[in-house]
Amino acid sequence: MLKLVFKYIFTILVLLFLSPLSMKAETTLQSKVDGAANGEKIEIEAGVYEGAIKIAKSVTLSGNGNVVLRSCEQTPIVAISGQAVQLRGVTIEYCGDESEGAGIYISGSNHVLEDILVKTNHFGIRLEDASGIAIENSSVIGNKNGNGIDFWQSSHNVVKNVMIKNVADGLYLERSDDNSIISNRIDGSRYGIHIMYSNDNLIEKNTSKHNITGGMVMEAFGTQIRDNVFSFNDSNVNAQGLLLYRAFNSFVEGNTLESNRLGIFVEESEENIIKNNKVARNFIGFQFKQAKKNAAETNDFSENVHDAQAIDSEDNEVRGNYWDSAAMVDSNNDGRSDIPHKSDPYFLSLTENIPGYRLFFQSPGLIFLQTMLKSPPEKLLTDVAPLINRDVQEINKESGQVDMVFMAFAMVTVSSIIFIFGRKRE
Repeated sequence: MLKLVFKYIFTILVLLFLSPLSMKAETTLQSKVDGAANGEKIEIEAGVYEGAIKIAKSVTLSGNGNVVLRSCEQTPIVAISGQAVQLRGVTIEYCGDESEGAGIYISGSNHVLEDILVKTNHFGIRLEDASGIAIENSSVIGNKNGNGIDFWQSSHNVVKNVMIKNVADGLYLERSDDNSIISNRIDGSRYGIHIMYSNDNLIEKNTSKHNITGGMVMEAFGTQIRDNVFSFNDSNVNAQGLLLYRAFNSFVEGNTLESNRLGIFVEESEENIIKNNKVARNFIGFQFKQAKKNAAETNDFSENVHDAQAIDSEDNEVRGNYWDSAAMVDSNNDGRSDIPHKSDPYFLSLTENIPGYRLFFQSPGLIFLQTMLKSPPEKLLTDVAPLINRDVQEINKESGQVDMVFMAFAMVTVSSIIFIFGRKRE
């Protein structure tokens, strides 16, 4: 009898010792969610939870320690619907092979995701018919098979302080209006921020680096693009910092576009305002293509291999920008050069048809051809009054310095004349 008891105890201990540390999400978390009342807070203890869960009521799930939700199923690991769900402090690991699979799927309204890490084989977070969603202080890491955060028919949402890396498109918005994309960082993707058929979105204070294209706005109205950094997007022959393609009434201000293949590219777009941006150290600083009625003013174009060009574009107002290659003659001290700055698209037009000619960039022969075969005036991008300095404060400061130098010179001249004539009269 005693041997039987010891054998029974030993069997239980062995089973406990060999039991897996992970728990089934559908029998633990799902049951907790199903049993919770609206407004209830559910604390998730540290551990690895296998399987998918669905949340369709107003509850808060918070991780206590290292909480990992993992699944390789076709369905999303966490599917959120209804209203006012909050998910905080968990890691999502989606290892499925479903091409449309995602770590988190969101519909409904007024949900909050905060302090979330998503590791995914495909999509990170997908929003569909969702509004009032806040995704903050989180990370999405992929393997370039799906988008980091994907919007479909989802409006009035906020994505803030999210790091997105190695995905197809960092943030992709389609048919989604009035969203705010603020202070995020996107690296190693195709398009850092990609907006399609979506209106009145705010893109502010984001950093998009080492992507093929830092930001693209296509078939969209009223996009606000302010104070972002688009840099080192240069690893592809079609790479650019910011692309406006069939974009209308956009406002692009205060951005830094550095070390891209092409800084700002405006194609088939109308009535966009581009001002106060720093466009530096790009192969091409700025380009219009079949674009009209756009304005580019008070931008800083410095250290670009080629300043700008316009192809088949008209009625664009380019005025009062700083070009470090411009002729600086300011006879009336108004801070603007008297000589218009013209950018000839000859070389870029030539290489567009025959890319191999890029090998001859700035070669004596090509420079000679460009001198002999100038583009017609209507094809030139012309700044009629380029800035002498990069900002108005510097202009005023230098104007004051010029005035002081002139006054000092005048005083010395007058004093010399009086001295000379005084000596003669003696």
